[in-house]
Amino acid sequence: TEYKSSALLPPLTPVSGTPITGELQNTLFLQTQFGTGDGIGLRVKTNPDHLGPVDWYYANSSNPGTPSKLKVDGYSAATEGRSTYINATNQVNSDIYTNMFILSYSQEANAATKNIFNQLYSNWILNTNITSVDRKAMLARDTRRWEDIVSMRSALSSYAAVNDGNYPPLGSGSYLAGTSVSVWDSWNNNLGPTLGITMPTDPINQHVSCPAGHDSLTCWNPTNTQYTCPLNSHVYRYTNLVGDYSLSVNFEFEPKTNSVYIWRGNTVAEDLAVSISSLCDQINFTAVGSGVDNN
Repeated sequence: TEYKSSALLPPLTPVSGTPITGELQNTLFLQTQFGTGDGIGLRVKTNPDHLGPVDWYYANSSNPGTPSKLKVDGYSAATEGRSTYINATNQVNSDIYTNMFILSYSQEANAATKNIFNQLYSNWILNTNITSVDRKAMLARDTRRWEDIVSMRSALSSYAAVNDGNYPPLGSGSYLAGTSVSVWDSWNNNLGPTLGITMPTDPINQHVSCPAGHDSLTCWNPTNTQYTCPLNSHVYRYTNLVGDYSLSVNFEFEPKTNSVYIWRGNTVAEDLAVSISSLCDQINFTAVGSGVDNN
């Protein structure tokens, strides 16, 4: 995003700070035309754990408030007090990095500075190196999928910690024992209450062309009690395994050729390779693995 001063927007003077560990950028933009001492700060921090903005806020705040959720250029964001947090990704060739953008204004800032702040995050354009609007939207949705997977895995870990290492069995209350899909009633009515959370759903959350004899929404066949997830569908699926679980997801932002994109984590072991695939369960996350490419 390029900031252009005008009769309504005063000029800003950037002052670069020294980034600390885990920080990619630390810049203060001073506003002196309407009052002195006002500033808007931008910090960009690495987010290799792929936390959503609310989860990141709570994990990094010593005295947290109650953040409100919003969207900034298609990405998940949260606002609390004088700061807005945006979880966005940056593609560098075949590497994809998740970063947290933190925009804040100074305490007791005047109305002009607050107006600049509001316009900055409301009109922020990210991923300017991606010219396709559709592909940029795919990347934003995959970033949301990461946030959801991290949130669900955390809830599953908490459940196992007080249930002798076991995961929700879903022995009843779902079409298929031990399984729930984000378009099934059991997702919110069974799995969610069992974990004690409101279950997230895939940003698209629908099956594509369920086979004959299957319900068009759930892709469940009541006659032969069979579930089918067609190619190019985008739903979340939980499956109970013996002492483990599987969370399946289908990412959208894929390379256009027979190569891979690497979502970078804290370590090489946590990196996730995504290649061209149309499988509903393209990626399977388990209790012990950061992800398995299943194409």
